[in-house]
Amino acid sequence: MSNPARKITNSNSKKNIGLFSSLKMQTGIWYESLIERDYMYLLETDPDVLSYHSQPLSIFYTFNHRQRRYTPDFLVEGRHKKLLVEVKPASKVNSDKNLSLFRAIAPICQEKGWEFVVVTDAMIRVQPQLNNLKLIYKSTE
Repeated sequence: MSNPARKITNSNSKKNIGLFSSLKMQTGIWYESLIERDYMYLLETDPDVLSYHSQPLSIFYTFNHRQRRYTPDFLVEGRHKKLLVEVKPASKVNSDKNLSLFRAIAPICQEKGWEFVVVTDAMIRVQPQLNNLKLIYKSTE
């Protein structure tokens, strides 16, 4: 099982934490929301995705003269690029807090050769595609 860069807990919030049984990675992958779990179905069935890891690493950055830590939801290794992925509800992407975070993180990722990507529930939960992928995936388990 892949070890997250930070401890995944349900304290202080109402998260939907679980362990996704990944055929591609041949291990359990932790998720902190149902959106993240649904994103894993897309990753599992995308032929361009070679591997992926949940809560893979921490990035330290300075914001308002304070040292901060950011842990992306996924590191996705594709055939042609590596992505650091943040999964968010579309309704929260454009908040001042998130936009400031994204502006701080993107150049750090670029320096390390990663592309920083925000993936929303609206991008993930396209129907009937997602439900069909779930059916296909579950039939191969």
